[in-house]
Amino acid sequence: ISSADDVYTENRAELSYKALKTGKYDAFYGAYLRSHENINDIQQGFLVDGSPAAMYETIPYKKGMLKKKQTIPHGFMSITTRIAKKVPYREDLKVGIDYPFMVDLENIGCRFTWTKEVLGIYRLHKSNVSWTRQKEIQQATQVAHENL
Repeated sequence: ISSADDVYTENRAELSYKALKTGKYDAFYGAYLRSHENINDIQQGFLVDGSPAAMYETIPYKKGMLKKKQTIPHGFMSITTRIAKKVPYREDLKVGIDYPFMVDLENIGCRFTWTKEVLGIYRLHKSNVSWTRQKEIQQATQVAHENL
């Protein structure tokens, strides 16, 4: 699972493969850095939403943690083929599908695992869908909450 403008670490695929090949887990995710469009600015200033350019640490999955908010970084998650076939993306949502997708995964009993390691860089800038289509993302969040 990836976003077109994110940048991934060289070992993301290897870490994902190692975690998922055991058969114990269906999904793997990790930490990421939040940056400007220019990834060289990672340690400087603030992003378009006013938040600092910094590392975003993830937390280990606990059943029900998605009831409050999206706590798993969709763009820095890998899933098995089996689970991808079992839980398709919602075709009724064009934007903000990540949170409802996570809820759907949780609802079918997806087995998550995680790492503290940084798996990539998320770039937040004025042309991101995350920034430009806030209303649609809020509607998708409502769909997620309705399915909890």
